[in-house]
Amino acid sequence: MKYYVYISDTKVDMLYSQIPEPILRRISTEISLDLPLVSASLKKTPSDETRYSKLRIVVDYLHNHQRHLLGSLKEPRAYVYGTCPMIWHCMGGKHVPYRPTVYFHGHTQNAIAAFAGSSRFLIGRAAGLQQDLDDCAVMPSELRSVLAALRSADSLDEPEELSDVMSWRANSVWFGVSNADTHLGPWVPWDTRQRMEFLARHFRTCSPAEAERLGCDPQYTMILGSPIFVAYADPE
Repeated sequence: MKYYVYISDTKVDMLYSQIPEPILRRISTEISLDLPLVSASLKKTPSDETRYSKLRIVVDYLHNHQRHLLGSLKEPRAYVYGTCPMIWHCMGGKHVPYRPTVYFHGHTQNAIAAFAGSSRFLIGRAAGLQQDLDDCAVMPSELRSVLAALRSADSLDEPEELSDVMSWRANSVWFGVSNADTHLGPWVPWDTRQRMEFLARHFRTCSPAEAERLGCDPQYTMILGSPIFVAYADPE
């Protein structure tokens, strides 16, 4: 069983609708799901049960039928799947001029994950944070370019177009990612650096060589993306 923090219904529905019917039926049988019930929920507000069921089908499809699209933080492809210690923070609210966004920031020994999506897809206790932060949350200035780039990428048909979006602000984007720990630490007092499992759409990677050229920490490969789901990882 998984304890989810974030599920993007928009991305899940988009991917689910593209799975060929024979494969969809095979997967639903293998994981014992009621396919007609799940499919009927596509045009409605999903219940928790159908939301999790559709996500399970999408994840299974990527793992077992589109493996060439599924990468990791070590080798990112169109999608990035894995686990790592993460912090996250809601930014934006009713008194600030940008869309409420949740930013997930994760580390491995050699990579930094920078994922952002709409905070309306937060689940459970995490979702309550947006309500708490509406009157007080602001965005550390160093992260504004990061979130602007991620929001732009999330609205593009082809993530490769992000090269044009970032061409004039790459330095500020990657500098923001590499220094997010410093700026987010005081903003996330409840954080315990928990290990999280995630699946994200990959937008852009900054290699250590490019990071060094831009004046950022060359110790890490930095990866920009938008989360499809984030959950607490099973204990190792």
